[in-house]
Amino acid sequence: MQIQHISSETREFIAKLNPIYNSFSEMTPSEQEFLTDIVRQYKPKKLLELGIASGCSSVLLLNAIQDIPNSHLTSIDYSTPYYRDKTKNSGFVVDEYPELRKKWTLYTGGMASEFMEKVGGDIDFCFIDTMHSLPGEVIDFLLVFPYLKPASFHQSISDFPHFFCSHESD
Repeated sequence: MQIQHISSETREFIAKLNPIYNSFSEMTPSEQEFLTDIVRQYKPKKLLELGIASGCSSVLLLNAIQDIPNSHLTSIDYSTPYYRDKTKNSGFVVDEYPELRKKWTLYTGGMASEFMEKVGGDIDFCFIDTMHSLPGEVIDFLLVFPYLKPASFHQSISDFPHFFCSHESD
């Protein structure tokens, strides 16, 4: 897969998000565009996100897959309360987008390893946005690796704009 330039369609998808998204997002506009464009071009069906915080990256991913048939995002966070404000739950921003929730499953309050059997295999897109430190993200990737499809995409937020892509021959 070759990632093309950021499309005007990508910018339109991001522009649809309401102001609450921008007030809590910790991603730069170029990171938002990059992640959205990858999803829009690759059109994955089964997405996994590790680390969600407020849920802004979940909203971004859900927004990008909303018109992709049979696509679904599963998000996992170790913490149930949002780490910046314990009065809110992890993923609370997704609640502002009820139309996106139908394609979302959220697990909180445990290590990703506790939920991987429920998630199952054949993951074709994995976004790791956890503690941004080693060896944590490497361990997360090794945990997820057996569940990935042979032709899958993995992105770690620490790697922007670098990414890992494994595809079967076209």
